[in-house]
Amino acid sequence: MIGDEVILKNLYVILINSETYFTKVIRLFTKNKYNHVVFALDNNCDKMYTFARWITWFPLFAGFEIENINRGVLKKKPKASCQIYEIEISEEEHFLLQSRLTPFLTKPRRKFWYNFAALLLIQLKLPYYSDTSFVCSTFVAYIVGDIINMNKHFIHVTPNDYLKLDMPMIYEGELKKYVNNNNELKIASLV
Repeated sequence: MIGDEVILKNLYVILINSETYFTKVIRLFTKNKYNHVVFALDNNCDKMYTFARWITWFPLFAGFEIENINRGVLKKKPKASCQIYEIEISEEEHFLLQSRLTPFLTKPRRKFWYNFAALLLIQLKLPYYSDTSFVCSTFVAYIVGDIINMNKHFIHVTPNDYLKLDMPMIYEGELKKYVNNNNELKIASLV
């Protein structure tokens, strides 16, 4: 903060439809277009934080992951559609996000596993709790829950719940096109 001026930063919540077999199976039960959610702290979406598969072709090895369009599932699925929401946050809120994210970035990846049982428990609205295993929607809610009011405990949040929030959508379409256009704009501004 400079004097009384509040320095604002941005948080990006991104809903993704990657059209993998796994997301198609999930859609059979949820009937939702978007079944994957990530968050980013920059508008380039170079680093999108979530819980997802570690091996592109095998969804059962999964946990905390930093996704981007140049590797993994998003590279294999270049036409993945998305909705991107931009939320202004204060420097203090940004610091809170960073401090919540730090354990996931600094501890061994194998400590944080995807909670496959939670997929069923969330649909049945049954309580469970783990601070080391999540699904994508519960992880994002866990990290950003003090900034975005999810209207429910983070362990019950589904990707569809993010569509019900009052967040300004800045983009809908192919994720790769958004990222590539942002990077082109960034390079053009440097010239």
